[in-house]
Amino acid sequence: MSNALKFSENDVSPIISITSRVLPAEEIKKYPALNVNVSYTEIIFGDNGIGFDKEFAEKIFLIFQRLNAREHFEGTGIGLALCKRIITSHHGEIYAEAKEGEGARFHIILPYHQ
Repeated sequence: MSNALKFSENDVSPIISITSRVLPAEEIKKYPALNVNVSYTEIIFGDNGIGFDKEFAEKIFLIFQRLNAREHFEGTGIGLALCKRIITSHHGEIYAEAKEGEGARFHIILPYHQ
């Protein structure tokens, strides 16, 4: 959520949506790291911020990787890398979808039980 606020357009009020759903069994098969015998929930954080080019969708989860200049946006480049590490250590998945100038959606998939 902090990234949704940080990377919002200066002249546009930020809109953040948070939704969740049970991940259907047929969708679990799309993710090789997930166990098809386990129930998962998907939490989606969406915003209307600056977004990013889809070619960087994996890069943003690498430590110290930044897409924007430090003088435009504060940060160290470890936040999303830390999120990915925590989610994978809990046997889940995280990925992002975005379009430059149109916002981003972060999908977090976690098992119901550890």
